[in-house]
Amino acid sequence: GEVAVRIAEIEATGNRAARALAAFVRAMAADLAGEDDRVLAELDSIDRDALDPVWDSMATWLHGGVLLDQGHAAAALEMLDAHGHTGDPAVVSILEGLRIRCLWALGRLDEAFAMIPPALTALRDSIVYAIERSR
Repeated sequence: GEVAVRIAEIEATGNRAARALAAFVRAMAADLAGEDDRVLAELDSIDRDALDPVWDSMATWLHGGVLLDQGHAAAALEMLDAHGHTGDPAVVSILEGLRIRCLWALGRLDEAFAMIPPALTALRDSIVYAIERSR
């Protein structure tokens, strides 16, 4: 809570990064409240150039997940295709999990199944990466 308050204070100064992070925090709160349209509105308000690649990836994941849950799997998949990847293994595994769900929803089961082994490898690599970074 304290971090969110500080971000809001900095947002009020017009700082681009704080505005983007504040919109992301509001989007997450809206997601917890089940307010999908508000989630999308907050995410659409973000100047994506103001976010670092990991935060931008998390905003893409949340946006794509809401679109998928609303029945717009093709739009979510297009968003993922346009996004690209960061070098962070954890982010790659999260986005690939969403990609598998999108393919599944579109009935592209062979593609979804084929992606599962590399996605599990990416997930394992992200855990190893996190453990090594913490040492």
